[in-house]
Amino acid sequence: MNTPAMGSDPSREALRVKKQLNFKRLWKARRQELDITQKTAADQLGMTQGAFSQYLNGHTEINEKAVLKIAKFLGVPPVEIDPTFDQKMVKTPPPSAIAEVNVTKVTNDSGAAINKQYLPTIFQDRDPSDVIWVELSASIDVNPVDDPKMRRFIPKGSVLGCLKVDEVPYSFLSAVPRLYLSSSTKRKRYSLFFSDTPPALKPETKELLTVISILFS
Repeated sequence: MNTPAMGSDPSREALRVKKQLNFKRLWKARRQELDITQKTAADQLGMTQGAFSQYLNGHTEINEKAVLKIAKFLGVPPVEIDPTFDQKMVKTPPPSAIAEVNVTKVTNDSGAAINKQYLPTIFQDRDPSDVIWVELSASIDVNPVDDPKMRRFIPKGSVLGCLKVDEVPYSFLSAVPRLYLSSSTKRKRYSLFFSDTPPALKPETKELLTVISILFS
């Protein structure tokens, strides 16, 4: 257990301890509900198990960025970990992964001029870091049919904007056939699927993504 340094601010030290105890209490309750280990939690949070343990045991102070990530993972407001969190954050509108676009034309009347701001619902109220951008190292065939004229490709060098499947409503996933990327402990490459529904998770599945945006090369 860390001891306060000589001359340190007692109120800051008290807050550091408070955050650590809150995290420990919430983790103890939620790990049973989630049936999850420290290692799995750390992997999903994008940190090492050592770093997770340092936060949990009070050896490293939980900063604002870590508070936000951990609170989101545990499904609690950040103030449940850091009671002063709301006081530290600048009140700004939530960022969007893609800014609103200015729509000026419509397909049923090429001569008509419109002025409409549009942002797909799936992008609204999302942090830009939620979107995972994946570059295609080879062209992919998304409509493998026998007639060459009907085949459709996404060319090499294009970039796929993806979200984790478990962060997307099922109603969105099942509305139309979608492109999915799956990473596995058994291979380096992503596997790509074009399917009406998300592919089934396997024991070796590390991550399952769905494509929500394509930037063509």
